[in-house]
Amino acid sequence: MLRKDLKTGMKIIFANGDIGHVLLGTIKGDIVAGQIAFHLDKFPENLKDWDELIEVKKVVQPNSNNSHLKNNDLGTVIWERKEEKPILELDGVEYSESTLRSLIKKATS
Repeated sequence: MLRKDLKTGMKIIFANGDIGHVLLGTIKGDIVAGQIAFHLDKFPENLKDWDELIEVKKVVQPNSNNSHLKNNDLGTVIWERKEEKPILELDGVEYSESTLRSLIKKATS
């Protein structure tokens, strides 16, 4: 899923379990608000790419306008990161292909 595909009202579930709400066109710009607010332009263009601060696990479309009131009803998962098998282990840390690609991209930009 691409960053540009996100719409107001969608929920983003991060690797640490936090949930953020997509809010486009606010006074502060396009943001994802939750425990911490992020400007959407800080997210990787492709959500499958790993970032040391922002690791998206799922994107959820609420089932109704008031589904945020029900903690057990997050909505319908419309994108989920596929768990990748590690392709490299270094000093006891395993790295997947997408993680390595993101790290290389950051190092060369």
